[in-house]
Amino acid sequence: MYVHIYSSCVEQQSIVRSYWRRNMDLPPTLHVFLLLCSLNTVVWACPVGCKCQTNKILCSGLSDFPTPLNSSTTALYVSNSSIYSLKPEDLAVFSNALNIFVIKDTVLKEVHPGTLDATPNIGALGFTGTELQDLPEALFQKLLSLESLTLKSNKLLMSLYENQLESLGPGVFGPMPLQELWLYDNKLSRLEDDTFRNLTHLRLLVLSRNQINYVSSGTFRGLEKVGEISLHTNLLTTLQAGTFQGLPSLVNISLEHNFITSLPVGFLLGVSHLGQIDLRNNSFNSMPQESLDALIVTNEVLLQQNPWRCDKDILPLRDWLRQHPTKANQTLVVCELPFDLNGEVIALLTNENLMPLSSTEDPVLTSTEKRRKPNTPPTRRSTVPPAVNTTPTSEPEEVTSSGQGEQGPVTNNIGITLIIIAVVSTVIISTLIVSCVCWRKNKRGQRKYRPQK
Repeated sequence: MYVHIYSSCVEQQSIVRSYWRRNMDLPPTLHVFLLLCSLNTVVWACPVGCKCQTNKILCSGLSDFPTPLNSSTTALYVSNSSIYSLKPEDLAVFSNALNIFVIKDTVLKEVHPGTLDATPNIGALGFTGTELQDLPEALFQKLLSLESLTLKSNKLLMSLYENQLESLGPGVFGPMPLQELWLYDNKLSRLEDDTFRNLTHLRLLVLSRNQINYVSSGTFRGLEKVGEISLHTNLLTTLQAGTFQGLPSLVNISLEHNFITSLPVGFLLGVSHLGQIDLRNNSFNSMPQESLDALIVTNEVLLQQNPWRCDKDILPLRDWLRQHPTKANQTLVVCELPFDLNGEVIALLTNENLMPLSSTEDPVLTSTEKRRKPNTPPTRRSTVPPAVNTTPTSEPEEVTSSGQGEQGPVTNNIGITLIIIAVVSTVIISTLIVSCVCWRKNKRGQRKYRPQK
């Protein structure tokens, strides 16, 4: 009864006032009732520094967690504030109603254990641009309604292997209908078995722009609905066999902008079909036949911006490109070495072109990204995906090529073709001029010898 009275306080005030304007003075009991309603309005007034729109509250420039907040608050956004910690009691009043909770560009350094235990209805949660370095064990364990989790541009320092970062460790995510997980722009270095095993509804996983140098073969176990995995802009040098097995819905894999030199036998073991795998801007010199055979299940393979060495070891790739002309943009897959073949389209090479490299002509990685040391993080870009997209892809992010650009090489054949066209055009024009001159002379001769009437 009291809940009903207080929740409709404003409406009751209006009705009572209207009635007693027509019926003389208010009795003492109604004076008390109106006073309580007025106090209730004061108690649930919008906090200083916040804008309140029904049950949605937007706060900025705060030094403490906003209070008081209405128990019916469903969405809370906090930005550009100096809130250093988040505690269970901060959310206690409205924990059951809260559906969206976002903290952005705030010096948040600590989230206390159990802070989110009493918020079962949160569907979207985000910590973006904070000072967080770690997260407590099982922080998300009871978020059974969580569908979107964003952990972007924080300072998560601990690697999974050395420090067992609980927020990404096995079982840290309880069963929940989470569909997108964005973990880019952090400092993760390793991904271990069963990290995401409970996220059975996940469709997009973004791990790009970290410092990941190792991905266990069981990292993605359990992600039966995931359609895209983005690992671009990390420190990977190879992959484990079977890394992507057991993922029947997988469509796109983004591995560009790493340091991968080879693909192990079975790296696509268990994958029956892929839409696209992006291998641009890695450290491939050549690709053996068994790796190329694995790529048959993929509709599109992006291979450009690698330091391809065009000697006899490039033959499997050349032949594969010729046999599968629709799987890769052949004009962009070009030689880097030897220097006399630099920029030549690999698919157009002849056997005579593929002479062995001399011992002094070692591969040189010419792009800015290739000159990075293997243990240093890649250059960060301000551009943000996505779109996992969904093509990480969604958004895949553009990367700088090694002097060729996205338009492909300019070969000697183009120059020869232009010369031939010029010669043919000159011959045709000359023929037309000569024919015109002869016709005019012939016409004049006919007039000169025509008989007079």
